[in-house]
Amino acid sequence: MYRAGTKGHKQKEEVFLFYGAGILNYFELQRQLMKMFCVLSLLAIPQMILFYSFGGLRNVGDVGLYVETSMGNIGFSTSDCSKAPIYFMEESTPLHFTC
Repeated sequence: MYRAGTKGHKQKEEVFLFYGAGILNYFELQRQLMKMFCVLSLLAIPQMILFYSFGGLRNVGDVGLYVETSMGNIGFSTSDCSKAPIYFMEESTPLHFTC
């Protein structure tokens, strides 16, 4: 961070010294946040490629590249059960539940 009156500041940032140390620190924070965003964006590329390789949304239609690179493209769950009678209170009428 920069402080007003220090000799370590860069030449083009002298314009902002008039506004004080707070403004200099604000712009330095913005610069650091932009760098962090770029790094995190680069780290997300393999994840997006992995999600794009799944085919969970092929039957849905044209959903766009944004959706195809999201976690929703992994797929949907399927039901493995079918009709099964469930007896309630032993000898009463069976309840038929379906999945």
